[in-house]
Amino acid sequence: MANPYAPELRFADHVTRTRRDHMKYLTLISAVAFLHQHQRRVLSVEHGGQRIEYIEATEGDVAIATRLANTVLSRSLDELPPQTRRLLGEIATMVEGRMAQEGVERGGWCASAGARCGSGAGGARRR
Repeated sequence: MANPYAPELRFADHVTRTRRDHMKYLTLISAVAFLHQHQRRVLSVEHGGQRIEYIEATEGDVAIATRLANTVLSRSLDELPPQTRRLLGEIATMVEGRMAQEGVERGGWCASAGARCGSGAGGARRR
């Protein structure tokens, strides 16, 4: 499989994890092209005296892989573990509810030990 679009592809590289995910992205493009192999023209090239057959990825393959990558790889970009992300969401929901009850605008409400009690999170989950 050859990807003639590889030199044009851009992938965020400001975080170490995204640099690691770049190879996953290229592999995803290859997988999408492979799934469509019977709908593609087989090309060939001579290399080292041998004829090598291959297919090329299309713009459509890249588009499908990009949509999949945005869904699948974006999860790995979250630096918080899933359970921590859920707890953070629960705390945010609780704070928003308390702010609405008290008529306080964002930034004007201070969370304290009450947040721990109201979240229903056990001690181990909070740490």
